[in-house]
Amino acid sequence: GMPTTYMEDQQELFINPFLKAIIDMGIKRKILLQLVLNDDMIKDEEYSSDILNWVTGITEIDGVYLIVERSLTPKQVKDIDYLYSLLRFVDILRLNNLDVVIGYVNIEAILLSLADPSIVTIGSYENTRMFNIRAFEASDDREITGPTPRLYISRLLQCVDYRYIGAIIRATDDKEDFFDKNKYQSIMFEPNYKWHFTKPEIYKHLFLVFGKQLEDLSGLEGRERYIKVAELIKSAMNDYSMLEERGVVFDENSDGSHLPIWLTAANQFAKHKGWR
Repeated sequence: GMPTTYMEDQQELFINPFLKAIIDMGIKRKILLQLVLNDDMIKDEEYSSDILNWVTGITEIDGVYLIVERSLTPKQVKDIDYLYSLLRFVDILRLNNLDVVIGYVNIEAILLSLADPSIVTIGSYENTRMFNIRAFEASDDREITGPTPRLYISRLLQCVDYRYIGAIIRATDDKEDFFDKNKYQSIMFEPNYKWHFTKPEIYKHLFLVFGKQLEDLSGLEGRERYIKVAELIKSAMNDYSMLEERGVVFDENSDGSHLPIWLTAANQFAKHKGWR
């Protein structure tokens, strides 16, 4: 929920003691405030405004390490209001000259780049790409089934269930260059490769390919970055349509249903910024 004493409790229990210790130790490095919120806090305009006024008034800090827990946890974020509100939230922090590190994000880091965060972090396993407080609570001894291995395909802006790879290959031509080719992709596409969520190639491939996409965006600013992000999303939507026309029907965790939502949030944020 949205506790009424959130800011007061944070200030008393964590921030004041920490800042005092920093001063007493004579440390001169930059200070980031870890801010753990939930999606309701971000989406509620009055509550998020109060948090922003509070944070931007802490003169001793240089930035924020922002972590947001979502109540719904599909593979990709499908909440327009949350994404738009989060873009606005980060944008206001940046306009107040604060560094912003966004933690625990997935492929939506592409979209969040529009707010010009200082750093976005994408985890390896899925539970490090979305924050959930239950991961830090004591668990029972029940056996937990591992997640389905997924291949990141930059053209689709999606981590796709590996069991679709054969269908995609049969539906596309090598000349279409549909998959992101690198040494890790070559290993995974070997006939005797045993797909398992613990295999390192899956994540090294993701970091290599997705990192390059973020690097390309980092060279653009403002409206130019928005145009590029919108182009990436529209292109991914077109590729999904092409694959569907050729008979490849994805399940809800591998499909492109998140893309219209991301494009809508991007367009509305761009309108807010005067980019369209």
